[in-house]
Amino acid sequence: MADSSDLTELVTKPAAALGLVTAGIALAFGVCFSIQIIPFVLALACFVLLIALSRLRTANLLVAYILADHLCQFLKRAIFLLGSQPVEVYYGFQLLPTLVLVMAVASSLYSVRKDKFPLSAKLLAVYLAIAAAETFFSPSDTSLFNRFAGINQQLVPMCAAFAGMTLLPHEWKRVAKLLLVLIVISSVFGMYQLVHGPTVIDRAWALQTGDYSIEGSKVLSFITGASSEFRAYSYYADPTTWGFFLVMALLFLVFVGQTKPLPKFWLRLAIGFSLIGMVATETRSPWVAILGALLIHRVLQVKAMRRPMVVITGILVAFGLVLSVGQYAFQHWVPKLTNNALLNRYMTVGTIEARTSAPELFLEILPKHIFVGDGFGSAGNGIKVSAEQYSHNVLVGLLLDLGLPGLLAFGVIFYAWTWESLKVAHLRRPEWALPQRWIIAACVGMAFTGALNGPLFLSSYFAIFQGIAMGQVMRWRQKVEMDRIALNHGLSQVHAAVMAAREVSV
Repeated sequence: MADSSDLTELVTKPAAALGLVTAGIALAFGVCFSIQIIPFVLALACFVLLIALSRLRTANLLVAYILADHLCQFLKRAIFLLGSQPVEVYYGFQLLPTLVLVMAVASSLYSVRKDKFPLSAKLLAVYLAIAAAETFFSPSDTSLFNRFAGINQQLVPMCAAFAGMTLLPHEWKRVAKLLLVLIVISSVFGMYQLVHGPTVIDRAWALQTGDYSIEGSKVLSFITGASSEFRAYSYYADPTTWGFFLVMALLFLVFVGQTKPLPKFWLRLAIGFSLIGMVATETRSPWVAILGALLIHRVLQVKAMRRPMVVITGILVAFGLVLSVGQYAFQHWVPKLTNNALLNRYMTVGTIEARTSAPELFLEILPKHIFVGDGFGSAGNGIKVSAEQYSHNVLVGLLLDLGLPGLLAFGVIFYAWTWESLKVAHLRRPEWALPQRWIIAACVGMAFTGALNGPLFLSSYFAIFQGIAMGQVMRWRQKVEMDRIALNHGLSQVHAAVMAAREVSV
């Protein structure tokens, strides 16, 4: 029988999270019950099952969130096999991982409430609060639904950093095991799509969401013959998002292997299926991310390169190279492509032209957004530039949404995070430094792509990586402080003993 103190801790520890979750379920119930009962019951059953399996433990809740993210991506399409669904049900399913993440973050913050947070974590909290306020109170003509949707898409995933911050090294292996399973499943599903074309689930989903889902409209165009373009996306939001997941999941297994003995078979399996999946995406950005991460990890082996300004300068230079090479390729290489269908898709399909126009677009919209932006969610009202112009670039996106101050705040957070993380990466303690270098390399590699605009392309895995690095910084500082206290206490005892010896001798 459980001890009464254990039961008390179980009830009180997640109290704040349970309150938020109850409010979320009530809201979802009010929206969905009168519309479609089966999808609502399915989502609620998944939520209850995930929470029950987590036993309300912080690390387990983070694992449950990752699983909920993948379940959401699959189920929000599979529900259309049950028949026509209102748009509220489609978007309502996307609250499943949000509710789990709320619990994970609340539990994490409660567990470290007495600890001293790193500067980057404090700055991130302030940034999220200001960005949410600007979104809610933006003068733009944006509906309340779109404002909530924008926050759910752009800001909520960044909160995963606080959950990652409390993930201890001995818990990394559990997350790595789940990510390995998800790599294999998503890659098998994606390769089947690449060879077979849209599945039954894809077709049912596209036929009913083609008028309001970007990816759904693309699949619908392929099904109806209006377009010959179809890129595999597995069960994820789109090919790029899936590709970024594969990159981050693979790098997670790599850095966990630096401190925890993982079976070699795990890493080989992860590399093999990740590469298969990345090829199936027919997307360039994941390759830029993985190659950039490998390059940065090699650079960080050099002691003189482990400096924040060196890393930040490297990001800017590399991003400039990516733009210049992309522009040159689009102008000179694309017209001379071979008849290879896969190569043609890699070079012509996607947003290469839009991405390379990011600098010009940034300067074009800067005068209107020097002080404030339109707030997250404004795209639903057509306030942002057109889809053809939108560069899928974090700098352009933040300038549009939060204005120049918001963009600068994001840069300050990233600099503070890099500065703190490099201190741990600089240690002569391999168990601390080696995984930290891989984490930094993964995040900088993602920054090379410029596509950090929320879960539209990079979901919360980037934030989880940043949070793990923050946790490393926090725990190292705690260890240094404890060692200092222990040393001072030892010196005090030695001093007391010497003084006592002197008194006796006198």
